[in-house]
Amino acid sequence: RVLILGSSVAEGGSASPGLGWAQQLAVAAAARGTQVDNKAVGGSHVAAWSKRLKATKRDAAEYDVVVMALSLANEGFAHCSREKEREELVQHYLAGLRGICATLRSRMAPTARLVLGGPYANNGYSPAHFKHLLAVLGELRKWEEVDFVIDFLQPVAHDGAGKWPPGQARDPGHPNAAGHASMFACVDVDAVLGTSTPTEAGSEPAPTEPTRRRWGGYNRK
Repeated sequence: RVLILGSSVAEGGSASPGLGWAQQLAVAAAARGTQVDNKAVGGSHVAAWSKRLKATKRDAAEYDVVVMALSLANEGFAHCSREKEREELVQHYLAGLRGICATLRSRMAPTARLVLGGPYANNGYSPAHFKHLLAVLGELRKWEEVDFVIDFLQPVAHDGAGKWPPGQARDPGHPNAAGHASMFACVDVDAVLGTSTPTEAGSEPAPTEPTRRRWGGYNRK
């Protein structure tokens, strides 16, 4: 079983029923015999999920894969016009998300997979924001408690400078159905589920051997 957590884009907001990227992932997972439960919450951010997880202690242990996908935009990133503001907000986001990962790991089964949805486009972003999105993606990939990071910054899902591709946004912060389709095109389903080695562009290299992590599971180096 797979549990999807996150904000409105992970919830499927702004797409027709069943056409959000996470809903398309659910269809693909079902074809592989895997059930997906989506408990994403629109408008949520790292502080909200940190609080929510403290109040809810059961869900993660029931799943083989947990996907967490939170937006930098919900932290107010698009409104950061100065470089110092952008740097400080990114650090806030990363610290909060790292704490969430630690909480989830402490409740997950030892062999369960933790997957993060990487940063994604927003029409309020500029090239100055985009360089931070790339840096955040790189940082998430370094976290040893995370098994896989979905790269939503593949060329199909942004315009090259952090905005949605033309015609793929319902509003500045949300993709429309076409935008969700582009986001799903970035999802390596088998890598998310752990059923094969990641091979898509932008995904992590294959492990050479399983490594025992401090939480007790076997995951990639």
